[in-house]
Amino acid sequence: MQELAKRIRQIALLLLVSGLFMLVTLDAPDADLVRADALINWPIIRTEVPLSTMLLYAPVTLIAILIYLHLFYGRLLKYRRQGHHPGESYVFTMTSPGGRLATDLMFYAYVPLVLVFFTWRVMFRPEAKILASATVLTIFGCALLCYLRRLLPARDWPEAGRLAFHVGFGIVFAASVVALTVFMPMALGSRQELLARFSDSMFQMRKIDLKRADLGISDDQPHVEWSRLDLRHADMRFATISGADLRGTRLSNADMRDVVAESEIYSTDFTGVNMDGARMERIRVSNALFNKASLNRAKLARAVLSETDFIESKLREADFAGARFETDVTFFRADLTGALLNQTVFAAAPSFAYASLDRSQFDGARLEYGGAFNFASLNGACFSDATLLNVRFNGAGLASATFEKAVIGIRKAGWAGAPGEERPVTFLNADLRNASFAGAYLGPGADFARSDLTGATFAGSNLVAWNGRPLAKALDGACLCRTILPDGSRIDRDCGETAEQPFSCRSEPVPILDRPPMGCTADLAGAEDRQPPG
Repeated sequence: MQELAKRIRQIALLLLVSGLFMLVTLDAPDADLVRADALINWPIIRTEVPLSTMLLYAPVTLIAILIYLHLFYGRLLKYRRQGHHPGESYVFTMTSPGGRLATDLMFYAYVPLVLVFFTWRVMFRPEAKILASATVLTIFGCALLCYLRRLLPARDWPEAGRLAFHVGFGIVFAASVVALTVFMPMALGSRQELLARFSDSMFQMRKIDLKRADLGISDDQPHVEWSRLDLRHADMRFATISGADLRGTRLSNADMRDVVAESEIYSTDFTGVNMDGARMERIRVSNALFNKASLNRAKLARAVLSETDFIESKLREADFAGARFETDVTFFRADLTGALLNQTVFAAAPSFAYASLDRSQFDGARLEYGGAFNFASLNGACFSDATLLNVRFNGAGLASATFEKAVIGIRKAGWAGAPGEERPVTFLNADLRNASFAGAYLGPGADFARSDLTGATFAGSNLVAWNGRPLAKALDGACLCRTILPDGSRIDRDCGETAEQPFSCRSEPVPILDRPPMGCTADLAGAEDRQPPG
């Protein structure tokens, strides 16, 4: 009995020291734990080991020591029930409330708490799922063992008392299970939604700190892998992620303001991420989602993007000058007020439906494969020298917009396809008041039906491609008041209170912009260094 108690004391001390050693080891900055190939420095022995290896073997070792401890402790409890007692007094042999509490904390709560700390510290790594499962099983096992050894009624209880205790405990346990699996999901949504909300709230509480961290490639780290990390709600302000492998990384609702990124980004979810002021010039982005992300004043000049969407994103004064979109891209309901898209090339049809694009600049942009700006707000936008083929501006607000020297609805000689090939552009029911088409090339398919052209000018427009068809054909049903035709003449057909104004004439005042248009500048020199206005 005495030897057994000494062995239990030795194992308990080993368990205590091992747990403390692991706690100290993981007390490192989040930036040191985030890399897939991260090395962790073991204190005292001052040896670096792979973090992934430690996260696998440390919990296994701790659980193995705990099991070993309880095998001996179970034998000790058996001998005590038989009336044997060790010669020396230890904490785990005391019968006082303080001794029992200390024993319970050490034998039943210590290891689960260490594992909870482990899981909490590395919850953003792929190993966290295994750690969480091991932690839950350990908590359940320790709780069950404590119940069997401590909470079961003593043998001297009456049979009816023991039965009542078990029945009451069973009812409470069953009610808890029903509440967690039935009633709570009914109140808060499906079980999947409940787990997703719980997981998201945990990451919000964890608030991973990567502020100003250098997480990109370097001479010492030629390859940096972040794949399959979960960095939701992380604080990544001013961090550098140039060249990092972000494939499969979850960054939803992370704070990435003023982040620096270069090279390539693949298969990454930036949903809800705050990337205001991010610098990502000349970056290549593929299969990424920026839905509901905030990229105000972000710099993506000369970037190459494919299979990337910006649905409901905030991109005010973002700089896409010289960028190339290689596949369809969606900016549905996005806010691109004051954004720079000078010389941007769209190799597939983009969608800006219902987007806010007031004061945006598309001068020199090429949309040769179609596009949709239906019901978008483009007041004061600039499309000078742009190429617009098969583009739809139906229902769009284009007051004070500029299309000077733009090529609209027709391919020019020397381009791919037959010279003069028609690619109609439609402005059905669009607000084009005070818009300028001066010097533009207008193809025969351009349709201004039911649009408001009050104060618009077509002075100097090249209508050769109309093959003799009168401009009035394209303007049938449009509101014409103070409208300047290509020959410089003015038409006031729908001016005045007595005129029979068509449905397309708007009675509301011309939209007043929060700031005047910036003016069209097709010069791209130094676009990557240009500061967004404002």
